[in-house]
Amino acid sequence: MSSAPKSLNQPNAEAVRAQVERMTASTVFRNSPQLATFLWFIVEAQLRGKAERLKGYTIGVEVLRRDTSFDPQLDPIVRVEATRLRRALARYYAGPGAGDDVLIEVPLGGYVPAFSRRSPRAAAAPVAAPPRPAGWMQRLREVPRSRRLAAAALIVAVAALTAVSLWRSGLNRPVVAESGPATGVAAAPTQGNGMPTLLVNRFDVSGTPGPQSLAAGPLRAKLTDAFSRFDSISVTAELSPGQTADYALSGLIEYDADLSARSRQSNQ
Repeated sequence: MSSAPKSLNQPNAEAVRAQVERMTASTVFRNSPQLATFLWFIVEAQLRGKAERLKGYTIGVEVLRRDTSFDPQLDPIVRVEATRLRRALARYYAGPGAGDDVLIEVPLGGYVPAFSRRSPRAAAAPVAAPPRPAGWMQRLREVPRSRRLAAAALIVAVAALTAVSLWRSGLNRPVVAESGPATGVAAAPTQGNGMPTLLVNRFDVSGTPGPQSLAAGPLRAKLTDAFSRFDSISVTAELSPGQTADYALSGLIEYDADLSARSRQSNQ
Protein backbone atom coordinates (compact mmCIF):
# COMPACT_ATOMS: atom_id res chain seq x y z
CA MET A 1 0.00 0.00 0.00
CA SER A 2 1.40 3.41 -0.97
CA SER A 3 2.45 5.67 1.88
CA ALA A 4 1.99 8.87 -0.14
CA PRO A 5 -0.28 11.43 1.49
CA LYS A 6 -3.72 11.95 0.00
CA SER A 7 -3.49 15.72 0.48
CA LEU A 8 -1.12 18.35 1.83
CA ASN A 9 -2.86 18.06 5.21
CA GLN A 10 -2.70 14.23 5.25
CA PRO A 11 0.50 12.76 6.75
CA ASN A 12 1.92 9.64 5.14
CA ALA A 13 2.26 6.28 6.90
CA GLU A 14 5.90 6.86 7.90
CA ALA A 15 5.02 10.17 9.57
CA VAL A 16 2.09 8.61 11.40
CA ARG A 17 4.16 5.69 12.70
CA ALA A 18 6.90 8.06 13.82
CA GLN A 19 4.28 10.09 15.66
CA VAL A 20 2.99 6.98 17.46
CA GLU A 21 6.57 6.16 18.46
CA ARG A 22 6.94 9.61 20.04
CA MET A 23 3.58 9.37 21.77
CA THR A 24 4.07 5.92 23.29
CA ALA A 25 7.52 6.95 24.57
CA SER A 26 6.04 9.98 26.36
CA THR A 27 5.08 10.15 30.02
CA VAL A 28 1.40 10.07 29.04
CA PHE A 29 1.58 6.56 27.57
CA ARG A 30 4.73 5.13 29.18
CA ASN A 31 2.87 3.86 32.25
CA SER A 32 -0.20 2.75 30.28
CA PRO A 33 0.92 -0.19 28.13
CA GLN A 34 -2.66 -1.22 27.41
CA LEU A 35 -3.46 2.21 25.95
CA ALA A 36 -0.24 2.14 23.91
CA THR A 37 -1.18 -1.27 22.49
CA PHE A 38 -4.70 -0.01 21.72
CA LEU A 39 -3.26 3.01 19.87
CA TRP A 40 -0.79 0.94 17.82
CA PHE A 41 -3.48 -1.58 16.88
CA ILE A 42 -6.01 0.91 15.52
CA VAL A 43 -3.35 3.00 13.78
CA GLU A 44 -1.86 -0.01 12.00
CA ALA A 45 -5.28 -1.28 10.95
CA GLN A 46 -6.09 2.11 9.44
CA LEU A 47 -2.72 2.45 7.68
CA ARG A 48 -3.01 -1.06 6.21
CA GLY A 49 -6.49 -0.43 4.86
CA LYS A 50 -8.22 -2.72 7.37
CA ALA A 51 -10.31 -0.17 9.22
CA GLU A 52 -13.38 -2.41 8.86
CA ARG A 53 -11.82 -4.70 11.51
CA LEU A 54 -11.94 -1.95 14.13
CA LYS A 55 -15.03 -3.22 15.90
CA GLY A 56 -15.68 -3.71 19.60
CA TYR A 57 -15.38 -7.50 19.40
CA THR A 58 -12.09 -7.53 17.48
CA ILE A 59 -10.46 -4.99 19.79
CA GLY A 60 -11.76 -6.80 22.87
CA VAL A 61 -10.30 -10.13 21.78
CA GLU A 62 -7.08 -9.07 20.01
CA VAL A 63 -6.08 -6.05 22.09
CA LEU A 64 -7.67 -6.51 25.50
CA ARG A 65 -7.27 -10.33 25.48
CA ARG A 66 -10.89 -11.14 26.14
CA ASP A 67 -12.11 -14.68 25.47
CA THR A 68 -13.63 -15.48 22.07
CA SER A 69 -17.05 -15.53 23.78
CA PHE A 70 -16.60 -11.82 24.58
CA ASP A 71 -19.78 -9.78 24.09
CA PRO A 72 -19.22 -5.99 23.78
CA GLN A 73 -22.86 -5.41 24.72
CA LEU A 74 -22.35 -7.04 28.12
CA ASP A 75 -18.77 -5.99 28.84
CA PRO A 76 -18.11 -2.25 28.25
CA ILE A 77 -14.32 -2.55 28.48
CA VAL A 78 -13.66 -1.53 24.84
CA ARG A 79 -15.78 1.62 25.14
CA VAL A 80 -14.13 2.44 28.46
CA GLU A 81 -10.62 1.98 27.06
CA ALA A 82 -11.50 4.04 23.97
CA THR A 83 -12.62 6.88 26.26
CA ARG A 84 -9.37 6.61 28.21
CA LEU A 85 -7.41 6.68 24.94
CA ARG A 86 -9.20 9.84 23.75
CA ARG A 87 -8.38 11.52 27.08
CA ALA A 88 -4.76 10.38 26.88
CA LEU A 89 -4.48 11.83 23.36
CA ALA A 90 -5.91 15.13 24.60
CA ARG A 91 -3.41 15.20 27.49
CA TYR A 92 -0.54 14.41 25.15
CA TYR A 93 -1.34 17.18 22.67
CA ALA A 94 -1.92 19.65 25.50
CA GLY A 95 1.42 18.70 27.08
CA PRO A 96 4.48 17.00 25.57
CA GLY A 97 2.98 16.96 22.08
CA ALA A 98 1.85 20.59 22.00
CA GLY A 99 4.26 21.35 19.16
CA ASP A 100 3.90 18.10 17.20
CA ASP A 101 3.00 18.42 13.53
CA VAL A 102 1.05 15.15 13.10
CA LEU A 103 -2.29 14.84 14.87
CA ILE A 104 -3.94 11.50 15.68
CA GLU A 105 -7.54 11.50 16.86
CA VAL A 106 -10.18 8.87 17.60
CA PRO A 107 -13.55 10.44 16.71
CA LEU A 108 -16.51 9.67 18.95
CA GLY A 109 -18.79 6.89 17.83
CA GLY A 110 -16.11 4.53 16.56
CA TYR A 111 -12.56 3.28 16.85
CA VAL A 112 -11.11 4.31 13.47
CA PRO A 113 -8.36 6.92 13.97
CA ALA A 114 -8.05 10.09 11.90
CA PHE A 115 -4.70 11.58 10.86
CA SER A 116 -3.97 15.19 9.95
CA ARG A 117 -1.27 17.83 10.10
CA ARG A 118 -1.40 20.78 12.41
CA SER A 119 -1.43 24.12 10.64
CA PRO A 120 1.72 26.22 11.27
CA ARG A 121 -0.36 28.98 12.88
CA ALA A 122 -2.08 26.56 15.24
CA ALA A 123 1.23 24.92 16.15
CA ALA A 124 2.81 28.30 17.00
CA ALA A 125 -0.14 29.68 18.94
CA PRO A 126 0.17 29.35 22.72
CA VAL A 127 -2.39 27.24 24.47
CA ALA A 128 -4.79 29.52 26.35
CA ALA A 129 -5.24 28.71 30.01
CA PRO A 130 -8.74 27.47 30.78
CA PRO A 131 -10.94 29.79 32.87
CA ARG A 132 -10.68 29.18 36.57
CA PRO A 133 -13.70 27.19 37.69
CA ALA A 134 -15.95 28.42 40.45
CA GLY A 135 -15.19 27.14 43.94
CA TRP A 136 -16.65 23.76 44.78
CA MET A 137 -18.72 25.18 47.62
CA GLN A 138 -20.37 27.66 45.26
CA ARG A 139 -21.09 24.93 42.70
CA LEU A 140 -22.50 22.72 45.44
CA ARG A 141 -24.93 25.43 46.57
CA GLU A 142 -26.24 25.74 43.02
CA VAL A 143 -27.11 22.03 42.81
CA PRO A 144 -30.72 21.13 43.76
CA ARG A 145 -31.10 19.37 47.11
CA SER A 146 -32.40 16.18 45.46
CA ARG A 147 -29.27 15.92 43.33
CA ARG A 148 -27.06 16.57 46.35
CA LEU A 149 -28.74 13.65 48.10
CA ALA A 150 -28.10 11.43 45.08
CA ALA A 151 -24.44 12.52 44.97
CA ALA A 152 -24.05 11.82 48.69
CA ALA A 153 -25.60 8.40 48.20
CA LEU A 154 -23.13 7.70 45.39
CA ILE A 155 -20.18 8.62 47.61
CA VAL A 156 -21.44 6.37 50.40
CA ALA A 157 -22.04 3.55 47.94
CA VAL A 158 -18.58 3.83 46.40
CA ALA A 159 -16.92 3.82 49.83
CA ALA A 160 -18.88 0.81 51.03
CA LEU A 161 -18.48 -1.14 47.81
CA THR A 162 -14.75 -0.46 47.79
CA ALA A 163 -14.62 -1.89 51.30
CA VAL A 164 -16.37 -4.97 49.96
CA SER A 165 -13.72 -5.29 47.26
CA LEU A 166 -10.92 -5.13 49.80
CA TRP A 167 -12.72 -7.61 52.03
CA ARG A 168 -13.17 -10.05 49.18
CA SER A 169 -9.58 -9.63 48.03
CA GLY A 170 -8.40 -10.73 51.44
CA LEU A 171 -9.84 -14.15 50.72
CA ASN A 172 -7.30 -14.50 47.89
CA ARG A 173 -9.50 -16.82 45.87
CA PRO A 174 -10.86 -16.58 42.34
CA VAL A 175 -14.53 -16.16 41.50
CA VAL A 176 -15.60 -18.68 38.86
CA ALA A 177 -18.49 -18.32 36.40
CA GLU A 178 -21.41 -20.52 37.51
CA SER A 179 -20.99 -23.07 34.73
CA GLY A 180 -17.21 -23.12 35.05
CA PRO A 181 -15.08 -25.43 37.21
CA ALA A 182 -15.03 -24.38 40.88
CA THR A 183 -11.52 -25.63 41.49
CA GLY A 184 -10.38 -22.85 43.83
CA VAL A 185 -7.37 -22.25 41.58
CA ALA A 186 -7.44 -19.55 38.94
CA ALA A 187 -7.15 -20.79 35.37
CA ALA A 188 -4.64 -19.37 32.94
CA PRO A 189 -5.62 -15.76 32.24
CA THR A 190 -7.88 -15.40 29.22
CA GLN A 191 -8.50 -11.68 29.57
CA GLY A 192 -6.89 -8.51 30.80
CA ASN A 193 -3.38 -9.14 29.43
CA GLY A 194 -2.60 -11.36 32.43
CA MET A 195 -3.66 -8.72 34.96
CA PRO A 196 -5.91 -9.62 37.91
CA THR A 197 -9.60 -9.44 37.05
CA LEU A 198 -12.28 -7.65 39.06
CA LEU A 199 -15.91 -8.71 38.55
CA VAL A 200 -18.48 -5.99 39.29
CA ASN A 201 -21.58 -7.95 40.31
CA ARG A 202 -25.18 -6.80 40.11
CA PHE A 203 -26.18 -5.19 43.41
CA ASP A 204 -28.97 -6.40 45.65
CA VAL A 205 -31.69 -3.77 46.13
CA SER A 206 -33.99 -3.20 49.09
CA GLY A 207 -36.90 -0.77 48.80
CA THR A 208 -38.12 1.25 45.85
CA PRO A 209 -36.08 4.09 44.35
CA GLY A 210 -37.80 7.44 43.94
CA PRO A 211 -37.67 9.60 40.80
CA GLN A 212 -34.53 11.41 42.01
CA SER A 213 -32.81 8.38 43.53
CA LEU A 214 -29.66 6.77 42.27
CA ALA A 215 -30.53 3.46 40.57
CA ALA A 216 -28.47 0.31 41.04
CA GLY A 217 -27.85 -0.21 37.30
CA PRO A 218 -26.25 3.18 36.61
CA LEU A 219 -24.23 2.89 39.82
CA ARG A 220 -22.84 -0.45 38.67
CA ALA A 221 -21.98 1.03 35.26
CA LYS A 222 -20.22 4.02 36.85
CA LEU A 223 -18.19 1.79 39.15
CA THR A 224 -17.22 -0.47 36.24
CA ASP A 225 -16.11 2.59 34.31
CA ALA A 226 -14.19 4.02 37.28
CA PHE A 227 -12.28 0.82 38.07
CA SER A 228 -11.51 0.26 34.37
CA ARG A 229 -9.42 3.44 34.35
CA PHE A 230 -6.68 1.71 36.34
CA ASP A 231 -4.04 0.01 34.18
CA SER A 232 -3.09 -2.56 36.83
CA ILE A 233 -6.42 -4.41 36.85
CA SER A 234 -8.87 -5.76 34.28
CA VAL A 235 -12.54 -5.06 35.00
CA THR A 236 -15.58 -6.92 33.70
CA ALA A 237 -19.30 -6.87 34.37
CA GLU A 238 -19.90 -10.45 33.19
CA LEU A 239 -17.99 -13.74 33.30
CA SER A 240 -18.26 -16.23 30.48
CA PRO A 241 -18.59 -19.93 31.40
CA GLY A 242 -15.25 -21.21 32.63
CA GLN A 243 -13.74 -17.74 33.10
CA THR A 244 -12.49 -16.65 36.50
CA ALA A 245 -12.16 -13.40 38.41
CA ASP A 246 -9.60 -12.75 41.13
CA TYR A 247 -11.86 -10.30 42.96
CA ALA A 248 -15.60 -9.59 43.05
CA LEU A 249 -17.41 -6.40 43.99
CA SER A 250 -20.85 -6.95 45.56
CA GLY A 251 -23.19 -4.89 47.69
CA LEU A 252 -26.70 -4.01 48.87
CA ILE A 253 -28.45 -0.71 48.14
CA GLU A 254 -31.30 0.26 50.49
CA TYR A 255 -33.78 2.96 49.52
CA ASP A 256 -35.42 4.95 52.31
CA ALA A 257 -38.72 6.80 52.23
CA ASP A 258 -36.92 10.18 52.01
CA LEU A 259 -35.50 9.17 48.58
CA SER A 260 -31.99 8.73 49.91
CA ALA A 261 -29.98 5.59 49.40
CA ARG A 262 -27.65 3.62 51.66
CA SER A 263 -25.10 1.07 50.65
CA ARG A 264 -24.15 -1.88 52.81
CA GLN A 265 -21.49 -4.51 52.51
CA SER A 266 -22.71 -7.86 51.29
CA ASN A 267 -22.02 -10.64 53.80
CA GLN A 268 -22.19 -13.51 51.36
